[in-house]
Amino acid sequence: MAVYTILVLLLLSSALIAHAQTGYLQGRYDLIHPELIHPNHIPQYTRTGTPTAPIRRLKTPRRRTKRDTGTSILNISASFQLEFTCRNTNACDSAQTTFVRAAQRLAQVLSLPSTIVISATFESFCIANARDCDSSTLGVAAPASFHTWSDVAAGALGVDTGYSYPSALAKQLAPNDTTWGPAGAVGSTVVDIYARFNADFPWWFTSKSSTPPPATSRHAPYDFEQTVLHELTHGLGFISSWYPWLSNATLLPSPPVTDANGVYMGLAKPYIFNKWMVDSVALTWYYDYANRIMSDAAGEVATNDYGLWLRSFQGTDGYALAGSLMTNISTSNMRTLFMYPLVAMSQDYGYAVLYTPTNFSTGSSMSHLDAAFYDGSSEFLMRPFGTPYTALDDYSPMGALGPMGEVTLACLGALGYTTILDLVLASP
Repeated sequence: MAVYTILVLLLLSSALIAHAQTGYLQGRYDLIHPELIHPNHIPQYTRTGTPTAPIRRLKTPRRRTKRDTGTSILNISASFQLEFTCRNTNACDSAQTTFVRAAQRLAQVLSLPSTIVISATFESFCIANARDCDSSTLGVAAPASFHTWSDVAAGALGVDTGYSYPSALAKQLAPNDTTWGPAGAVGSTVVDIYARFNADFPWWFTSKSSTPPPATSRHAPYDFEQTVLHELTHGLGFISSWYPWLSNATLLPSPPVTDANGVYMGLAKPYIFNKWMVDSVALTWYYDYANRIMSDAAGEVATNDYGLWLRSFQGTDGYALAGSLMTNISTSNMRTLFMYPLVAMSQDYGYAVLYTPTNFSTGSSMSHLDAAFYDGSSEFLMRPFGTPYTALDDYSPMGALGPMGEVTLACLGALGYTTILDLVLASP
C-alpha cells in the first residue's frame, strides 16, 4: 500500500553547540541526509493496496551524468525557499510547479516570519537503489535538524527547554539567531526540511491535467501535491520521537546520546511533538513515561562503551516501562492521543487520535493521524496512506483552512507555530 513514511531521524551522537548572539539556541542535533537515513523511522507516505504484479526486473543503479540531474533554487515567497533537484525523469517541470503550489498553500495558513529552506529531490527510487524498485513509498521527509534551548530562552520565548525543536519552528521562534547563517543562503547549515519523492509512480499533476493518468500494472495514480503537502507537514515537526531505538521490544522517547567525548549521557531530549501525547487508557501524559525512562537511562554508569551502558540500563525500572509501553501500543489500537490547547496557554484541550496500529509500524506509528478514524474526513491529509485517483481540491468544503484540516493546524499550533486558527479565534 502507498504509504507516507517518516524517516528514521538519526541524530548525531553528540550535540553541536551553536554559539548564537541571542543566547537562545543551545544545542543542535543534525540529521543525516534523507537519502542516507535508515528508512524505518522517517515518516513515509505510502500508497493504498499492495503491488498487483511481482517485479520483473531489478535495475542496476547507474552512474548519473549532468544530463540526468538538474537543480534549481526558487524563492517561492517570503515564507519558503526551495532547492529542488530532479533526476532521471521527464516530469521535472510539473513536479517543481506542484511543489511550489503546495508550499504556497502552507504560506496561506501559517504565519512564518522567517524563511523556511527546503531541499527536495524528485527521482526514481529504483534507479537510485535497486532494492527500492518495489517500494510502496510515495515520499519521505523530515526536519533537517533539531535544536535545544538555553535556560534564558524559556522566559524570553516561552519555549520548553526539556524538548528539542525542529529547525523550521526554531527559526520562527528565534529568527535573528546567527545559527541560520546569512540571509538567503542555501546549504547544509541552514536547510530546514529535507524531502525525497519517488518518481516511479504514475503521478497526477493536477496543474497540468484535470484527469488522472492511467494506472500501471503495479501502481495507481496519486495526486503529487497531496503527497508534497503531507511530507512538508512532517518537515515542520509533525513527528514523534517515540520509537524502538534500542530493540523492537522497547519504546523509547528518544535515542541514546553521548557528549563530545563519546560518553553515554542517557537519552536525547525528545521532539516537541511528544509533549502533547496522552495515553487515553492509562490517563497518563507520555511525558510522565518519558521522565521515568530518561531518568534511569541517565542515571547509569558513565561510559563510552555502548554495551556496558545498555546492560546497565536494561536492569532498570525505566527500561521495563519501555517494554510495557511497546506491548500496550502493539495490542491496543487508537489509545494514543495528541492533545492541543483550544486557546493558547489554556487548560481546555481538543484532541487528535494518532495512528497506533496493533502491530507497531516503523515510519508510521505515532507520527500520523489515525487511518480509520479520519477516513473520509477533512483531516485526510496526515493519515499514513495516500488516496489514489483523488486530487487535493476534490476534498470539500475547504474554506479558509484549505486542505490542511483544523485538527492538523491545531497540532502545529500546539508545537509553537502561529496558524490561521489564531487569527480566527482572535477575530471579533
